[in-house]
Amino acid sequence: MWNLAAHLDMQDKKEEAVTWYKKAAEKGKKEAEWRLGHCYLNGVIVNGKTIIAKDEKKAYEWFKKAADKNSPEGLSRYAMCLCQGTGTKQDKKASVEPFRKAANMGEPVAQFMYGSILLLGEEEFGVKQDMEQAAEWIIKSAEQGHPPAIEFIKELQQIQKSQQQDQSRQEKLRLEKYKAINRMFQPRSTASMLAEADAAIMRDSQNRIEEGRKQRERQEEIRREKSQAESEGREYYGPW
Repeated sequence: MWNLAAHLDMQDKKEEAVTWYKKAAEKGKKEAEWRLGHCYLNGVIVNGKTIIAKDEKKAYEWFKKAADKNSPEGLSRYAMCLCQGTGTKQDKKASVEPFRKAANMGEPVAQFMYGSILLLGEEEFGVKQDMEQAAEWIIKSAEQGHPPAIEFIKELQQIQKSQQQDQSRQEKLRLEKYKAINRMFQPRSTASMLAEADAAIMRDSQNRIEEGRKQRERQEEIRREKSQAESEGREYYGPW
């Protein structure tokens, strides 16, 4: 059922996909549980017809079910709900462990979020700053094509470039803040990391075609979710 739902989703047959996501999720399939949670997170509308109404509480509940089964995507989205207070009470400290766990399982959103938490070392998250570990996680996320991670590295490269053009005290302080991360990514440009990702996709022509389709959908989803977050006055951390 899960494979059928995913296949229908890729073909833009959203209404049929949702039906099978529900059936698979109700039978405890973790892949379907977090996907169904995502449907509730934003709602699903097809040709003006509401297939699933937006319900953040239900989204959180389905993400948690998947997280309880150690789904990396479920853990990441469950942690994001805790971090932002989506569908549940906000608890940033509680979000750290599922982010860390999902990051170790290779989930790119969690890798970026966990890296960001380590970079800031904020008291509200209950973690100490560790810039080198932060750099490693953010780079891992960028290598998998996660847009916020790639943009973050590009920003750091711009800071590095500005060091050569502007030696003002303010710029020096900014560069000092990111010194450890600069050491991590200097040997590897963003372009080279993206080239590696592209090479992996190119190994299978069929996967490449499907990946291109997913990427277009991903970019549209990012624009939609970013706009929604801005309208609700929330911070946007990238696609869930």
